Amino acid sequence: MPTASLPDARRAPSRTEVRQRQTRIRLREVAHDLITSQGVAATTIQQITDAADIGFGTFYNYYPTKEALAGEVLDCLIHNIGLRNDLVTEALGETDPVASNRTEEGRRRNRRVEVVILNPR
Repeated sequence: MPTASLPDARRAPSRTEVRQRQTRIRLREVAHDLITSQGVAATTIQQITDAADIGFGTFYNYYPTKEALAGEVLDCLIHNIGLRNDLVTEALGETDPVASNRTEEGRRRNRRVEVVILNPR
């Protein structure tokens, strides 16, 4: 009796899919480190693949260009900054309220963002 295949969302990833995901993550992490230390222009695909311990040609299985990878690294950074800002914003209303959280008006006043400039020029 044939078995119906599970939808992709419920199916466990294959070993190949797990390895591909791990390689993509490793490429992003290595690219982040290299780009942070020497800039996008100075970072080469060869440096990225050497540090990620993959073949040079394998890079192109994951990204068409170095700039595409750099864009994905930047997207991840922006997303992570947004998550941290959300957490800080939420925490301010609970830990440092400017009004009572018992009323809608007080909760509205506590939903705020405070910006602190740490290194003014």
